[in-house]
Amino acid sequence: MIIYNLTLVSLPEIQTEVLSEIKSNYIPGLQKSKHGLSHKVMKILSGEGNESTFALQISFESHDNFISFTDNYEYILLEEIQKKFPNQVMPFATLLEEL
Repeated sequence: MIIYNLTLVSLPEIQTEVLSEIKSNYIPGLQKSKHGLSHKVMKILSGEGNESTFALQISFESHDNFISFTDNYEYILLEEIQKKFPNQVMPFATLLEEL
């Protein structure tokens, strides 16, 4: 299993709005587009100053499914985040493989 982990660091004053946007728009969009087996929003607990840091995790059955996501949807997701929250949210992605 492949897990795409999109960590989002937001300004504390917009954290609630960012989480709402992820849960009400981005995850339903992923579900509608059939990208990923599961979608989770996780709070980052480690480290100092992580009060407004969280992760969107998307699980894929195979690397090919993940490539399809990156080719067809990832840029849309990142673009929407930057458009909605310019200079207020810093996203960075990590690719994980379940062992």
